[in-house]
Amino acid sequence: MTNTTKILKLSSGEEIVASITFDDDGKGIKVLSPLKMHSVPKMTDRGLDEAMALMPWVHFGEDKDFNINNSNIITMTDASIGLTRFYEYCLRKLNKLDAIYEDEFIDDEYDYDEDTIPEPYTKTLH
Repeated sequence: MTNTTKILKLSSGEEIVASITFDDDGKGIKVLSPLKMHSVPKMTDRGLDEAMALMPWVHFGEDKDFNINNSNIITMTDASIGLTRFYEYCLRKLNKLDAIYEDEFIDDEYDYDEDTIPEPYTKTLH
């Protein structure tokens, strides 16, 4: 198996960046820790510009890895070195946030008063 960071353009119009594992037979593609690429308008000294934000592709699932049908992939390309580093940075930050957030829900009974439920955090990094 080969593992590398790629950008995928999906038939849904979404663009995701993820580590990709190809099966040896070439028929299957598994995306590992995919993050959705999102363009965010940003005001600069030169005027309106765009910045990129990465956010979880599947927000409320427990899985970190997903199989994608080849028919749902329009194109795939290697991520630049800069994007690969930003992707890895975002994954480290999101994993830290997940650990902090999960620590607040240690009680298995989920019997909380409204005052003890922590505020949700936004998992968008840019």
